[in-house]
Amino acid sequence: MNVAFEIPVFATAVYWIILSLYSIRENRRNDYLLKLKPKIIPGVTVLFASYNEKYVIENSLEAIMKINYPKEKLQVIVADDSSDETTGILDRKVHDLKERGIDITVSRRKDREKFKIGALKNAMKYVKNDLVMLLDADSVLRENTLMDGVVALEKKPEASFVQFRVGYYNRSYNFTTRLFALSQDLMDTSIKKGSSFLGKPFSIQGGFTLIRTDVLKTIIVSDLESITEDTELSVLMSVSGLKGLYLSYSKILSECPFDLEIWKKQSLRVSQGWGLIVRNHGKQIIKSKRMTLSEKAGLFLLLLLPFSNVSWIVVNILSSVFTFWAFILKIPFDLGGPFYTIFLTVPSIPFFISGAYALYFEGLFKPRDIIMIPALSYIGACTVVLGAYGFISGLLGKSGYFYRTPKMGNGKNESGARELFERRDKPLFVFEIFVCASSFILSGMMFMSGNYIPTLTLLGFALVTFKSLNLPIPVLGRKELPHKYHVINNEWE
Repeated sequence: MNVAFEIPVFATAVYWIILSLYSIRENRRNDYLLKLKPKIIPGVTVLFASYNEKYVIENSLEAIMKINYPKEKLQVIVADDSSDETTGILDRKVHDLKERGIDITVSRRKDREKFKIGALKNAMKYVKNDLVMLLDADSVLRENTLMDGVVALEKKPEASFVQFRVGYYNRSYNFTTRLFALSQDLMDTSIKKGSSFLGKPFSIQGGFTLIRTDVLKTIIVSDLESITEDTELSVLMSVSGLKGLYLSYSKILSECPFDLEIWKKQSLRVSQGWGLIVRNHGKQIIKSKRMTLSEKAGLFLLLLLPFSNVSWIVVNILSSVFTFWAFILKIPFDLGGPFYTIFLTVPSIPFFISGAYALYFEGLFKPRDIIMIPALSYIGACTVVLGAYGFISGLLGKSGYFYRTPKMGNGKNESGARELFERRDKPLFVFEIFVCASSFILSGMMFMSGNYIPTLTLLGFALVTFKSLNLPIPVLGRKELPHKYHVINNEWE
């Protein structure tokens, strides 16, 4: 049974290694685009999605004034569903930008049906250009990003969209933000770069994508799943035979989650959405006549990434229980033996290799940064429980866990952003407590049986998960971080 659960993880690991190898060659192929300029500068509609983003929306809109693109060629639309002070802040900023010559419109509606994707659908009626730049409320365009995307689409007319690299202006805020940024660097550097080079499907991030308007209008009319609309758009485009480019050299800045609990809930939302996509579109992918067999396999391996959460829990629990049972009955079985060591650790090899390459690519290959790779394997473990819960619930057809990551903006608003936390979901909390307690018990069982590597793995997982629960225990009380960070040119000092 363990082997059955581990096979998809092994397959994903092998695919990840292949993508990592090809990702090294990807920027060599696309770097020449940096030296080019478009023959014709097309009109672009910059479309922001916003919901109660009072700490970030103003800065994101102001960044439009600093980009290297003719202002007369720009249209800005804010699809705003806000119900707090954001509406007033946004209206004042819109008035300011109009006074400075920006064509800007706010799209609002009476309800929040379908959340972000519903807001975007409602805003599409205002779009008047052939290209749409999809952005989230905290997305900050850098000077040449938009021009880079336009050049890429002009030189590669067969492409339907361009995905940009994600950068983080609050990367250095605390240890959690640095780890989260590394986790995304790892995905971008290995999976997206490699997939782009090989022409294989990859998932776009909705707030970082330049897409042809006719393609977006065709796809967005579908009854999209509302909690991971970006990945579902990616799947539907792949099924239709449409492909995109990934520009690893061109960034859009965003904000990392500053707390493990926020990171976990984000992981839950994404995993549940991907489970729903596998459930709802699995047959479409298999039956698609516009995708090759290798493209279908690549897309499934991508969508099954959250399955590694389920596999990790099942394999470790079953292996530990069987090992301890064998120890009690004095049956010759050792979880620390070479077979199980290889069986359980081989899938992690591409993770460490890809992490090291991601740091190198980002220019962060220093001892203090390298140490974050093994730290990420432990800290990221606290997302495993909710990731597994979300993916399975998605496969079972349960939808609707929409979680909007609270943003703190310039770093002085962490306490305000914390007020945006949702109330604790009791069933999820109980599930986490159960898995956490089981891991503590299993680590003790492994220690008693002399299997020390599994002991450390399970104990580390249990401790990190317990810490991430943010229980109201005085000794674990949260310490406010010193607010010594500030934004300079959309980067944190």
